[in-house]
Amino acid sequence: MNSFFSMYTMAQEEPNENQFIEMAKHFKEVVEKKDKQVVELKKAIMLIYGLIRAFDENFEDANFLELIRSYCSTFVESFI
Repeated sequence: MNSFFSMYTMAQEEPNENQFIEMAKHFKEVVEKKDKQVVELKKAIMLIYGLIRAFDENFEDANFLELIRSYCSTFVESFI
């Protein structure tokens, strides 16, 4: 656990105002990073949904299925 809060609790002292400000900045950075990840996930889900809908309308074309699989593989690998 590498957070500001754990450092202060291990020292068993009450955090002062500056430490709280640093913790708040760290928390804000973490939340902003997660928000960006959520936006990327939403984009990917919408794209995959669109590709599946297109495949559903023209299921004889195996290229759609390969495109969906390829995109999903690339997307999942970016999170690993």
